[in-house]
Amino acid sequence: MLSPPYSLPPEFFKLKTKNGDIITFFVLTPLYQEEMDFKLKNGADSLEEKLGKHSVDFVVDTSRSNVVKKKSWFK
Repeated sequence: MLSPPYSLPPEFFKLKTKNGDIITFFVLTPLYQEEMDFKLKNGADSLEEKLGKHSVDFVVDTSRSNVVKKKSWFK
């Protein structure tokens, strides 16, 4: 998912060049299938809220937990 870096202040991801152009930085967050399904059903804002609550950062963590998958008592 492509989104602004929600764990940083908004002014961090915009850069004004010398000629006045604005460069906007985005974060590419790899998603689990369940997270993509949740996003399509509930919207990106709802998924970003869950990612923020689980402290998913803009640094890719290949071992991060799925933020929408229900936990089983048997695992």
